[in-house]
Amino acid sequence: MAIQRWEPFAHLRRIEEEMDRVWPHTFRSFRILPWYRSGNGNGNVPIDAYYTDDALVVRATIPGFKAEDVDLTVTGDRLVLKGEVKGEKETKEERYLIRESRSASFHRSLALPKGLKTEKAEAAYEDGVLTVTIPKTEEVKAETHKIKVKAIEGQKS
Repeated sequence: MAIQRWEPFAHLRRIEEEMDRVWPHTFRSFRILPWYRSGNGNGNVPIDAYYTDDALVVRATIPGFKAEDVDLTVTGDRLVLKGEVKGEKETKEERYLIRESRSASFHRSLALPKGLKTEKAEAAYEDGVLTVTIPKTEEVKAETHKIKVKAIEGQKS
């Protein structure tokens, strides 16, 4: 039996070699952001919706799109956001080393509360954020009620 020299970090070196082999393939599925899905266009767009004193504001994060790529409609009590961007047309003359141009689409529908003037809705798109502002009706603006909170004796909080 031959005597082998003990190397305390030999197992770490094997782990490092295995990580070097696996690492390039680990995050390949994250190359496309979750709201960009090609094909059927059911990408998920993150939305924030909040009230101001005069309006409902809906903000959608859609980086990589242009204003002309986005289609907004209000049908009944639903706000529908759609968008599509097509990749560049491939040419045979080019000799790409790497090509990551994309086609992407999204479709998002949001139920709207009653009491909004949807016909007066406005939208703006800046730095990848779409902001839709829908004014409230006068009746909804006036419906603010102050409610007094009573403490109940004998209850522990």
